[in-house]
Amino acid sequence: MLQFAIPKKSSLSAPLRRFLAIAGYGLPEGEAEHTEANGVCFTEAGRRSIPTLIARGVFHAGITGYDLYLNAGESLRSVAELCFSRSSMQPTRWVLACREGMVFDRGTVRVATELPCLAQRLLDEAQVPFPYTIEEIDCTEELCVQAGLADAVLTVTETGASLRRYGLRLVPGCEELLVSTPRIFARERLDPDQEEVLQHLAIALKSVVEAQGKVMVSFDIDELHLTRLALDCAVAPTVSPLGKRGWVAVQICIPRASYGCMLQRIMQAGGRSIVMQNIHGYMG
Repeated sequence: MLQFAIPKKSSLSAPLRRFLAIAGYGLPEGEAEHTEANGVCFTEAGRRSIPTLIARGVFHAGITGYDLYLNAGESLRSVAELCFSRSSMQPTRWVLACREGMVFDRGTVRVATELPCLAQRLLDEAQVPFPYTIEEIDCTEELCVQAGLADAVLTVTETGASLRRYGLRLVPGCEELLVSTPRIFARERLDPDQEEVLQHLAIALKSVVEAQGKVMVSFDIDELHLTRLALDCAVAPTVSPLGKRGWVAVQICIPRASYGCMLQRIMQAGGRSIVMQNIHGYMG
């Protein structure tokens, strides 16, 4: 049995549970404590502690953010990268932000952050041109600046909306200190059966996440018109003859964001019976 950790009560919890269910690893409502599915025993754990718990042998593998892995300072192997966040299918980024009008040549800058080890690493790598101290906080970082507890915040964001809401601006040169995604981490070595189960889970989950940004489009069209229609797809469209002479059925998998544009092109080329379908899994 593969012992696998998933984040407990974190921003990843809801989308991760949804993706696991689609992949065939449905978890019950509420806390997942030793819940077994397809050779995997799922247990919830604190998102920050997951890398350490894997390294110390409590779990064989688990999923958490790349930023939290770096903050923990453990040595694990990355099995799969999954591009999603709390409210989108995009990665998150770590940024340094301060209040409007702040000048950085007036002494040491107090930087508030939730992850001090990661903050030290990112600021060292960025070689910021001012002295600073790092203040660990356990609340909304943006509020610390508003309350005067810090001069700047090193925080994670998806869209930057919360920073703008609190009147903060990005510090030049620190607009993207780290791009982070959820990843499956594991011990360096597992026994063959555990490794096989882990790879099955990883590929199933990755295919489900990849599918969130794709749609399947099917339509009928005159074969002569099809040759003049540029179709965006991974390899080539699936084309099958129809009972009506000279007509074919076409099926393509395209990025969800390009559906409107593709729909218009298909209609202008004479396409008929156009159907768009969500897909549950995709591997390019």
